[in-house]
Amino acid sequence: MAGEMVIGNMVARLSSDTRDFIQNMKGAGDAARKFKGDAQAVEKGGATVKNAFGGMGSAITGFLAGGALLTAGYKLAEFLRSSVVEAEAAAKAQAQLEAVIRSTGGAAGVTAQDVNDMAAELMKLTGVEDDLIVKQSAVMLTFTKVGEEIFPQAMQAALDMSAAMGQDLQSSVVQLGKALNDPIEGAGALRRVGVQLTDSQEDLIKSLVEGGRVAEAQGIILAELQTEFGGTAKAMHEAGSGSDDFANAIGNLKEAIGKGLIPAVADANSGIGLYIKSLTNRFTIENDLLEAQKLSIVTMEEFKNQLFKIDWTSYSAADAMEWLKEKTEMYNRNWRC
Repeated sequence: MAGEMVIGNMVARLSSDTRDFIQNMKGAGDAARKFKGDAQAVEKGGATVKNAFGGMGSAITGFLAGGALLTAGYKLAEFLRSSVVEAEAAAKAQAQLEAVIRSTGGAAGVTAQDVNDMAAELMKLTGVEDDLIVKQSAVMLTFTKVGEEIFPQAMQAALDMSAAMGQDLQSSVVQLGKALNDPIEGAGALRRVGVQLTDSQEDLIKSLVEGGRVAEAQGIILAELQTEFGGTAKAMHEAGSGSDDFANAIGNLKEAIGKGLIPAVADANSGIGLYIKSLTNRFTIENDLLEAQKLSIVTMEEFKNQLFKIDWTSYSAADAMEWLKEKTEMYNRNWRC
């Protein structure tokens, strides 16, 4: 989690309510802009206090100003941290999508760009984040019998199914993907989760699959889902206040900002990782040397000398490990003799 390692140390967990973020930032800005007036009011209204306590009025003024700036800085750090997280999630979703397309040999006949374009349209229609749609599209594409014509319908049906049944998108994608990949078994599975396929529909699906007409069998399943759930995601989105669209706009802004920060964060994490590894090696060799000293493999003087060289010269923990290995081998040879 590259973004959280570097920037996350500075801040607490980002609030999931993006509207609160904007309001808090606005509040911090207002506090900073109004500071001069507030300071004047404090000095005029608190003249007695100021006379009694000397410079206390100025101290309070400085405290208020510092608090406003600290709040603004805190919110900015939160925003940057979460921007890296958003950008990472989007990059991973794209990587997953491209990997699935490669591993399946492009069985569905769609490209990553096709999926991205579809996700953008579905986001406008349903308010569901495009990165989530891309991620779950990659899952749908693992069902290799979901072809080019069926795939967009399947994703729309999964979104409607999730909205109607109140379940997460991945669950709907997996349930529907299995049903489309194996319509005979899948029809029964869908009935068990509440999709009302009739016996005659199931019989027809079985007959079509056995006759090699899998696409038609898939069409019956999708038609039933359209009958039961069609348009639910869109209707629920349109009935809302637009908060989904607002959240998606903020998410896309963060993603764009975070994309530019990822290389710098990755470099920083790499350097920190090397330092942590070096520190781990340092404590490991100290423990090994201490154990060797207890066993009389090395003397206390040698123990101290090795640690001094590691800490104050170019001599590394790896060098000390090699030295200890040789000392241990020599000890074992002498012991056998």
